[in-house]
Amino acid sequence: MKTILFDADGVLQHSAVSWSTAFGRLLPAAEEAEHFMTSFLEVERAFLTRDAGLRSALQPVLDRFGIPQAMDEVLAVTCRINVVADAIEMLQDLRRRGFQCCLASNQSPVRATFMSSQLEFARHFDTQYYSCFLGVMKPDRTYFELILGKLAEPADQVAFIDDKAENVNAAIACGMRGLQYHLDSGPEALRAGVENLIRNDG
Repeated sequence: MKTILFDADGVLQHSAVSWSTAFGRLLPAAEEAEHFMTSFLEVERAFLTRDAGLRSALQPVLDRFGIPQAMDEVLAVTCRINVVADAIEMLQDLRRRGFQCCLASNQSPVRATFMSSQLEFARHFDTQYYSCFLGVMKPDRTYFELILGKLAEPADQVAFIDDKAENVNAAIACGMRGLQYHLDSGPEALRAGVENLIRNDG
């Protein structure tokens, strides 16, 4: 096994705030927070596979909820992210051991850009595979096939770690090794899971 793909949310990072609570502080009527979040997520989901145009698509939502000038504040809420330091340390250890560590994450272009630059994922990972730039998202089989094509490696030499079973199962269906893990299990569980994948190589 040469390459390990890591999901981001739920594996390496989590939101630092409740989006609903944070959105409520921006709205004229805080009780509209859940409705606003539903509308926001509907728009954002379309941009998990598109690399431009999110702000223009969101503007009518902000207008409808009475916060037309709050675009930067709304998007900033989604970028308030806590990274699990122990997980990043493990990544660096794996890379020192000769493994290629890549990010494989469903993200909007705003969040992807923030993660790559401000969270320094461009430095922490050998390569980043964001759904918005690939044009397809997990658990679509094409997502994994595109990554395997870019890696130019046999599928059985690639491992994939994600908190969602449907994503792990899709990777396994493409011939990859898979591990389901959620950060609530703690960093030692992640280390143990990765080491088990390595030990069972071949």
